[in-house]
Amino acid sequence: ASGINAEYGLDISGSKISYYDNRNSASKITVILLHGMRFSKEDWKRIGTLEVLAAHGYRYVAVDLPGYGESQKLDNVQMSNEEFLKQLISKTDSDNPVIISPSMSGGYAIPLVFSSDSH
Repeated sequence: ASGINAEYGLDISGSKISYYDNRNSASKITVILLHGMRFSKEDWKRIGTLEVLAAHGYRYVAVDLPGYGESQKLDNVQMSNEEFLKQLISKTDSDNPVIISPSMSGGYAIPLVFSSDSH
């Protein structure tokens, strides 16, 4: 089911996290797309971002953050936003991604940028 707008789910601490992934293995760069509070992964599709990234040869991972869109909340789990993002990167095999993190999703990306084990 790979290709533009193929939807996948992964498990992070027992919660289903929904995301789009074009699984472009030829791309050397993966772009992870987070979203703001009133948005979801669907907005990246609706405004054409996924199509543009795919047309230019990039791999993308557009995720519904926990409790948004089709992703479950991380119930009964003490997990920081930084740890969630680290697990997402690892479980989607997204080495050294470019992270697009508008609005409230900066609360996921900014701690990762300043963590001691980030590049």
